[in-house]
Amino acid sequence: MLWIGGNPIKNAGVQRLAELKQLRFLSLYKGQISNVKPLAKLTKLERLYLDTNQISDISALSKLAKLERLHLVNNQISDISALSKLANLQDLDLRSNKIRHVNALVGLTKLRDLKLRRNPIQDTTPLQKLLAKNPDMKLDIEVVGVGAAPTAVAERPTETALLANFPNPFNPETWIPYELARDTDVKITIYNAQGVVVRTLALGHQSAGYYTGRARAAYWDGRNTVGEPVASGLYFYTFTAGDFVATRRLLILK
Repeated sequence: MLWIGGNPIKNAGVQRLAELKQLRFLSLYKGQISNVKPLAKLTKLERLYLDTNQISDISALSKLAKLERLHLVNNQISDISALSKLANLQDLDLRSNKIRHVNALVGLTKLRDLKLRRNPIQDTTPLQKLLAKNPDMKLDIEVVGVGAAPTAVAERPTETALLANFPNPFNPETWIPYELARDTDVKITIYNAQGVVVRTLALGHQSAGYYTGRARAAYWDGRNTVGEPVASGLYFYTFTAGDFVATRRLLILK
């Protein structure tokens, strides 16, 4: 078991992990990973967590035939065809990606829990076929494209959450996504590495819902309170929604 969640591990670090071929559990969430090809050597993996990275290509994961649990939340994935070979998957979390086509999931009949919320899925017919084969599977989906919803869709999140900004690193602008479980006042305060406030985004009173895409997420243009571009470096943003408070970091590279 290896847990490196919450550390800014990069591609070079993933390359070194590829030598740990006996691993069964690996968590690399909240990093800066874009290349997962080295993980193809970890063929004994049963659980893999890669949430909140910068991954777009997951073709290498097709080699991990023993995977039972795979989490890829909040990445840049659009093509999931590689998942069709992971027949042992029981728990698959693909929320907050760019997935339009889900045909690759039809054969994953061992799935017990499938999460696809916040993807621009165009046709849910393959999911209906999967449910017909596996009626006990729990499906969490937010239908954006055409096609009937296979299950009821929640109107609001069950919990308030602050998600990772995108892009990150960035220059000069970025979006800060979040979810609201209830109607509340929302504010985002941005600090530099010394803890000095450089900008406050007062978003006002907002209704419960998903503020995750560019059209609804908070926007920062990389400027301070007087309109001047801030310097390159590490910054922090604190999200306040009623009694909920959370902080994340972002990086400006010029």
